[in-house]
Amino acid sequence: MPHLSLILLCLGLGALQALIGGARLAYALPGYLLIGLAALATIRIHPPRADRTPSWWCLGSALALAAYLLLRCRAAPIEHLARPDFFLILSALLVYLLTALHFTSARERYTVIAALLAFAFFQIAAGAAQFRSGDDYMMLSWLLRPEQYYSRASGFFIAPMHLAALLEMLAALSVAIAFWTQSRFATYLLAIYGVAVCLVGIAISGSPEANLSVIFAIAVMAALSVWMVRRLFPRQLMLAVASAVALVALLSISALNFLQGEERLSAPAGPAVDRMDFHPALRGIAWTIHQAHPLFGAGAGSYLPLARLHRPPAMQGEPHHAHSEYLELLAEYGSIGAALAALFLGTHLVGGSAGLVQLVRERARASKARRGRELALALGALGATTALLVHAATDFSIHIPAVALLAALIFGLLANLGRSSPRLSSDEDESHTPFSAWWRWPAPILGASLCALVLLHFRGEYQGQHARLALRDQQYARAKDHALLALRAERRNPDLYYYLGEACHYLGLEQPDTDTRFQQYSEAARAFADGLALFPHDTRLLLKLGRTLDNLGRFSDAAPYFDRALAADPHLATAHACAAVHQQMQGDAEKARALYEKARSLGETVVSTAGLADLEKLRDRPFQRPTRPDILADFITQPEIVTEDPPVAKSPASQP
Repeated sequence: MPHLSLILLCLGLGALQALIGGARLAYALPGYLLIGLAALATIRIHPPRADRTPSWWCLGSALALAAYLLLRCRAAPIEHLARPDFFLILSALLVYLLTALHFTSARERYTVIAALLAFAFFQIAAGAAQFRSGDDYMMLSWLLRPEQYYSRASGFFIAPMHLAALLEMLAALSVAIAFWTQSRFATYLLAIYGVAVCLVGIAISGSPEANLSVIFAIAVMAALSVWMVRRLFPRQLMLAVASAVALVALLSISALNFLQGEERLSAPAGPAVDRMDFHPALRGIAWTIHQAHPLFGAGAGSYLPLARLHRPPAMQGEPHHAHSEYLELLAEYGSIGAALAALFLGTHLVGGSAGLVQLVRERARASKARRGRELALALGALGATTALLVHAATDFSIHIPAVALLAALIFGLLANLGRSSPRLSSDEDESHTPFSAWWRWPAPILGASLCALVLLHFRGEYQGQHARLALRDQQYARAKDHALLALRAERRNPDLYYYLGEACHYLGLEQPDTDTRFQQYSEAARAFADGLALFPHDTRLLLKLGRTLDNLGRFSDAAPYFDRALAADPHLATAHACAAVHQQMQGDAEKARALYEKARSLGETVVSTAGLADLEKLRDRPFQRPTRPDILADFITQPEIVTEDPPVAKSPASQP
């Protein structure tokens, strides 16, 4: 059973990497299921002994943080937006418990790291193909990479910076193993391979955050290595100091030269507005949200709707994340969440440092080889944590499950350093205390809960993704069928109602018969209304419902939805353009002209330019309602809730 659990854990982490890092919940669920099964399989593993249990301070802070975050997810104002966080936190807690409580021997931990480095090879192979060809190649052929990433490697992920966040932690572990482990020659080869592969992957990803993170991580590891050499090999101290300084300087100079010389990695395509850096504004929005909800935060997943409300006029892309994990934590979970996170980090950094000191003291004892392997893990875990903390200040990589669960594994290592010993046989269990035996149960119980939740939500998420892709590919009948199948299994997801409404709307446009067309429009209106019952401030649902009611001739019913859309997202150019068309369809030229001018000032040119031209032509003519089936069919944009940044370039199917 220990081997089965270990294999399932490795497969779960690998599945998350292969399926775009789990960036969408539907792609993360298979990996979560494997991790839940891995935790469930530990029910037959011997309970932790007193000499290989984690630091109780570390374990207590981890459980307190996880419990608070999970409770806040359950109390979130929009359950659907909080659901990815809930699954991610529960899965991360399981990986942490597996590493800290059950897989405590160096051999088991090295096995997981070796599996992750093997998966990294395939990531870099895919990334090298992307970097060389400069196109939208993805292993999952139905997925699209944003055009601005064509010249950068993202591997199996959507965004290059998330691949880099994964590789920088693996690089720190590999460097430590290469320099400090005392094991078989194959282990050295694996470590050297890991260092080379990870650094190459970070380079071709073109991520400045990762370059900075690697420099900080190597600097911390170099300083700790100098101290370790001073304690263990004092005659080699000067050589160690010189080597550490040279290594850090070389990495710093190489990273700076690379970023300055490779313009293709740092110069995004697109108009000037698209090249603007909105990250400071996004972080400022997070701080504004925190000031409005200081203690408990606005709720899990609430950053997106609140950021729409506070976005600056020049920012027309969807503000999915704050691009700072610390500020987004403050915004969504408040000062209590930040305090618990600080306690978690503090206990693990102190516990990891204490474990490293203990291992250094034991380095020259009888278990020299085994302690050498654990010494490398301790140093690598501290270096990887440094890289993670630096990167998290300027990105949202911890929201990517593949990255977050690797981070959970590393914190599990820090919670149990300098305490592990070989696993006991069944006839040596007399020393187990009742308290240590109790820790056999949390992982299996939580694992069973995770498996049940995955099975409960999988069908709805799976069919929902099929509906989304069919809608993107303009297969509207197929999109409607998948949306209806998804709604049979899941009725708490507003996206499913959005897909159903859009499919009905387009099917209505294709109908030559007026009665059939209006029947489809009516079905679309009901779907959008049902979605708004779950997500009342969703701009896209408000605009779509207003448009559909206009198509049905119910202009007075449509007006409140356009007003609500403008209130929910006052600086969205598309909302002003759509409201202008609504006013024009009712013959109010002055209001329509003002809204068109506002939309154009915010950067929208297609609808506003055409609308203003129409108003000029019709200035001296009597008002006539448009006879087109849908005057907005070519104009209303479709801002999807995605985790990539920036959002994928819109296809023709995303222009309703």
